[in-house]
Amino acid sequence: MRPQPSSIYMLFALLAILSILTFPTNSQAIIYAYIPNSGGDNLAVIDATNNTVGTPINVGSNPIGVATDPVGNYVYVTNNASNTVSQVTAPNGPVFFTHSVGAGPVGVAVSPDNAYVYVA
Repeated sequence: MRPQPSSIYMLFALLAILSILTFPTNSQAIIYAYIPNSGGDNLAVIDATNNTVGTPINVGSNPIGVATDPVGNYVYVTNNASNTVSQVTAPNGPVFFTHSVGAGPVGVAVSPDNAYVYVA
């Protein structure tokens, strides 16, 4: 049985919530969560250390999937309706580069060695 699209979107929403980066400072680590806002075509950046929402980063149309690289330099966002992946400079933008990919990307992952970005 094939999963329904709404189930897939819920799964990617959960994965997006889990796409978290930690940036050390002199006193404590700052933790960011990245949430795609498909209705607003942007990426919400949440400072999870103090529960504040920063300025949204405009990405492509209908962002769905989010992944961070292991080094913490970039956040990758699949833009389903634009057929692109936005490479966003972490932690607060801007979009560094927009990559064209196949039709309707939903998922994205970065290899542990930071050499490859996989898009589904």
